[in-house]
Amino acid sequence: MAEPLSTTKKSASDDDDDVSVATPAAPSTTSKAQSPLQIALRVLIGFGGLALLVGFFLPWYRESGVGDRAGTFVEHSGLTLATSTNGMLVGTLAPLLFLVPALGIALTAVAFMGFRWSAQVAVGVAVGLIGYTLYVLLTMFVQHTALGLWVVAASVFLVLLLGVVAWMTGREPRKKDEPDEDTEPAKP
Repeated sequence: MAEPLSTTKKSASDDDDDVSVATPAAPSTTSKAQSPLQIALRVLIGFGGLALLVGFFLPWYRESGVGDRAGTFVEHSGLTLATSTNGMLVGTLAPLLFLVPALGIALTAVAFMGFRWSAQVAVGVAVGLIGYTLYVLLTMFVQHTALGLWVVAASVFLVLLLGVVAWMTGREPRKKDEPDEDTEPAKP
């Protein structure tokens, strides 16, 4: 990045002309250099953005073929899903999938250009994509399940909660005077 230019005047003894000359200003001492770890993390974030871009064009899922393709698997990439003829996926418009490579390109550019806020962009992109993915998965789950599965799912969470509570309340508190069994020195 170019340093700001400062304007200085030549002294009258150097030259008869009183002309302003632009010279580079001293580098600012307020900016601190990034550590090698920060640089490495920024590079990895950039490669993560590239992975979003490349992954968009790789197969996302397979389904059994029908008709002439019976007995084979048909693979669908993010691109084929985004350009699908029906224009609608479960809970979303197909063209919204183009956000995946767009966010990947933006994340890569921000990271490789060396902006210090690339970590915040990475977290924002990841949280946004994970949140939307969870929304779509929950929508699919709700649309394709019935009462029995909901009862089982609720029971599993209830059993987990009750098991943790029972486990924690059944433990005897350790007295402060007693040393841990693991910390006693071995006897000869």
